[in-house]
Amino acid sequence: MASVLIAEDSPTQGAWYASMLEDAGHHVRLATSGEEALELIGRCRCDIVLADVLMEGMSGYDLCRKIKTDPGTRRLPVMMMTALNEPQAILKALEAGADNYLTKPVTAEHLTSRVRQLLAKVDLAVVHRDTSGLRLEFMGTSFTIDADRQQILGVLLSSLEDVVRTNRQLAESHKALEVALARQEERGRQLAGQARLSDERHRVLMEAAHDAILIVAPDGTIRDLNRRSGEILGSPWTTLAGRNLKELLQPAPEQVPEVTLEAMLEGKGRTLAIFRLLRPDRSTGRLELTAAPVEGTAEHLMLVIARDISERRRLEEQFHQAQRMEAVGRLAGGVAHDFNNQLSVILGFAEILADQIGPDHPAIESVQTIIGAARQSAQLTRQLLAFSRRQVVQPCLIDLNVHLDELSKTLRRLIGEDVRLVKNFHAELGKIKVDPSQLDQVVLNLAVNARDAMPRGGQITLETSPVSFAGGRPDRPAEVAPGDYVLLTVRDTGCGMSRETLSKIFEPFFSTKSRGKSTGLGLSTVYGIVKQGGGHMEVLSEPGTGSTFRIYLPVAGAGPDDAPAPPPEALPAPVLRTVLLVEDDEMIRSFIRRVLTRNGYEVIDAESGEQALDLAADQGREIHLLLTDIVLPGLRGHEVFEKLRQSRPGLLAIFVSGYTDDSLPDPSQFGAPVPFLEKPLSSQVLLDKVRQLIGHAR
Repeated sequence: MASVLIAEDSPTQGAWYASMLEDAGHHVRLATSGEEALELIGRCRCDIVLADVLMEGMSGYDLCRKIKTDPGTRRLPVMMMTALNEPQAILKALEAGADNYLTKPVTAEHLTSRVRQLLAKVDLAVVHRDTSGLRLEFMGTSFTIDADRQQILGVLLSSLEDVVRTNRQLAESHKALEVALARQEERGRQLAGQARLSDERHRVLMEAAHDAILIVAPDGTIRDLNRRSGEILGSPWTTLAGRNLKELLQPAPEQVPEVTLEAMLEGKGRTLAIFRLLRPDRSTGRLELTAAPVEGTAEHLMLVIARDISERRRLEEQFHQAQRMEAVGRLAGGVAHDFNNQLSVILGFAEILADQIGPDHPAIESVQTIIGAARQSAQLTRQLLAFSRRQVVQPCLIDLNVHLDELSKTLRRLIGEDVRLVKNFHAELGKIKVDPSQLDQVVLNLAVNARDAMPRGGQITLETSPVSFAGGRPDRPAEVAPGDYVLLTVRDTGCGMSRETLSKIFEPFFSTKSRGKSTGLGLSTVYGIVKQGGGHMEVLSEPGTGSTFRIYLPVAGAGPDDAPAPPPEALPAPVLRTVLLVEDDEMIRSFIRRVLTRNGYEVIDAESGEQALDLAADQGREIHLLLTDIVLPGLRGHEVFEKLRQSRPGLLAIFVSGYTDDSLPDPSQFGAPVPFLEKPLSSQVLLDKVRQLIGHAR
């Protein structure tokens, strides 16, 4: 078989031709330019060249001309390949010295047949070659052809063969077209019979859709719509046809400026976008629009599907707000925990110093100022911990009506005489399990804010009511789990709040009051307390209409651990009382050790739970009390207590913590509630709790 060189600048076409010739048994080389083809001819055996006419750089004509003018390659047959089947192209091929001319596209059979025919005529073409030249004029262009009659005849016949082949294909296509047209006419008659039924089906589908479906012209005119469109757009659907959709929608603030309704209706750019809806009743909403062209319409109508996503957007905003609050809460809780440790040291050693120097010392006033400042700072950290839901709480079962009725006496003094307090309590309420002091903090904070929002007086209303949310109830707030709740509503007639203010009121340190009149922690503390108690909070407010705070608190049934446990009886006064102290902060450990040893207790201190277990195992004497921080590296405080009680079943304990988290135990799991001491620690509170459990030291 022959060695074929293909000069084709399209790799895809070159590979296609090569595969057809290789399947016929030929050896094929590919060149992607005329220059590369000449280089391959110079160093490789080549029996025939197939050259594309139009190539970048050196054209197929130029390549053929160089081959035919070189004495060493002039006998090499060249077949020109092109999609151009014009007389000028054929004459230019003859002028360049081509031996054959092939019109694209080609089949494998046609290509291999032409190559085989050309190879068979090579010797004859060379023997009878006449180079005297022939000059022709065609359509104003001169051509000089240096080819013998055999060459000219070969090119012309190959061109004629391509024309005949093309005409035959056209005739076959014409017959196929006539058959297709006949079938199309029959299909058209069938479709015409189905059109009326199809229209009815389309109308049924449109009316059954939950979304608004509209047919809209490029200028925004509504041509057709379903009934649901009227419900979503806020107007009777019969009045919307003929109106302009652009009058009803505005770009949503969250959309990029490039996305416009005009572009969507013209079929340009994005086909999905969010717009702000303006209803006739002045309410607003969010619509998600999808647009697609209606095929077969001369007016270029667009099918627009509008989905009301107002509720979805509201839930998304609630979720994002909850995420932001959670992140800020974690940060606030971590800062408050570390600050509590420092305050424990400052407050503790200041109290020790005050006790050492006595009330008559000149510096006692300064020391008392330090103690007072430390206690005020401790209150701020409690608020931060409440916001972050890490405050140590001591919940119990309470009747909300009874508790609020008692608290109202304090509220009346707090809000002043120009503010009226109205109570509207539901008689049948389930009990809730909360920390009473935290509940007081929630109500007092809301009452103070309400009072400040009514500088000329007004009314504060406290309401309670039972609420039960089933799983599928549509009015159930997104963050409220199904179940039974007690709803506490605090309503005022104050100045109200803007939408922007509402989005920030629970953020710590945010305040609408003047600088120096608020810490900005009041409502963030309320938010944290409610969340820590498993509740949920909603706020409704608009400028000039007052504010309403709704607090959902889960109903809790009474259990055996809900009754307060009596304090343990003090042990008989032994010769010496030993306290095992576990605290990872060295300064706090030093302060507690100082307080206890100064009051006659022996202290064994450890900086970790593992070290405490080792020290307890090495001690021959009895350990009367474990005083441990709960949050420790490695073993936690309650885990240390559990392990020590295995060998010391009568061991008592006090847990110390600056904050709580989900890993803290239920104190009742140890048989009786284990006392908590909240950081920052006061030396006197610490001593009182230790003496309550194990008595005075000698």
